[in-house]
Amino acid sequence: GSAFDALARALATQLQQQVGREVGVEDRPAANGMAAGEAVARAPSDGHTLLLQQTTFVAQPALEPASYDPLRDFQPVAMVATLPLFLAIDARLPIYSVTDLLAQASGESVTVNCGSDIVGTWSHLVAEQFVRDYAFHAPHVAVRGEAGLVQQILA
Repeated sequence: GSAFDALARALATQLQQQVGREVGVEDRPAANGMAAGEAVARAPSDGHTLLLQQTTFVAQPALEPASYDPLRDFQPVAMVATLPLFLAIDARLPIYSVTDLLAQASGESVTVNCGSDIVGTWSHLVAEQFVRDYAFHAPHVAVRGEAGLVQQILA
């Protein structure tokens, strides 16, 4: 599973100890978490169904149609983690800093691709903002899941 799945399972273990009842985790990664959002929105409002989602969950319906409104149908309860982002490139390239990367990316004969896991995730949106802030062209390459992204970078 992903780091997100591992976090959900760790939180479920903690919650189970707190409430003294079994707490299950149902991983629904389809459609960048929209499948999970739809399932939770349809669930009874009895406090037995929780949604662990990243902050881009609020923006996702602007990117794709959704059967729920994240601002109307959900109530934030707690921020449970912060996840770092890092910028990685092929180690065989002579790039050792962001300044080097920007110099390389500004060359007309150079193609720089920007990869992230799945369109609409926080890593994708931050990468797009980085490209816009520094005004260079970098087509987005979406790869399914974190493991696939790492494999693609290393290839």
